[in-house]
Amino acid sequence: MRARGSEADWFPVDFLVYYDRSQIRAFAYVRRKDEVDIPDGEYEVRVGEDEQRRKWKKWNGEWQVKWRHRWSRKGQ
Repeated sequence: MRARGSEADWFPVDFLVYYDRSQIRAFAYVRRKDEVDIPDGEYEVRVGEDEQRRKWKKWNGEWQVKWRHRWSRKGQ
């Protein structure tokens, strides 16, 4: 994971998400492996063996994922 729109270094994270038909429905947690807090903002994430990039956002302490042209809503 790294901050979107930056050339910052990638950092490893542990995360648990709940899927419904291959779409993320809820985030249980997202945390850096070095236990440093992840501030609110938009992030690029490389997921899976093919390292496909996704866009995630943390806002007011809640995580969202970008699908097509909109952000998921909490509880969706």
